[in-house]
Amino acid sequence: MASYHCYLLLVAFSLFVFIQIVTPLRCYVCTTKEIGSNCTDPFDTTMNTLDTCDLPTAVCLKQILPALGKLPESLHRSCVDETYCKAYEKQSKHCSVCKQDGCNSSFSILPSFSTIVLSFGVYYYIYNNLTR
Repeated sequence: MASYHCYLLLVAFSLFVFIQIVTPLRCYVCTTKEIGSNCTDPFDTTMNTLDTCDLPTAVCLKQILPALGKLPESLHRSCVDETYCKAYEKQSKHCSVCKQDGCNSSFSILPSFSTIVLSFGVYYYIYNNLTR
């Protein structure tokens, strides 16, 4: 009977850790091409708002386009399709995408690796200590 309760606990923990509630992605949307824009780095999140992305495969974008002739270098933050950077990497000085709300506010776009490792550690601990 105890192993059945441990099994239920493991299933509940797995569902809690690995299933996410799906909500629309929210990204910063701005460009330095606009006069008076607060889109430059270092980025001030208090001066910009998050916009809701409406693409089903949306990711947040941070792109720097190099100066071209008399046009100065420009920075863009937006919602785009996840294949955008592959299509425009040659034209870009920098192009990166991410999948977390507000993650395009800086260059440092990293997945939450520590959460994944911690989850497996807890799962392993529960499995080894409660199923025996």
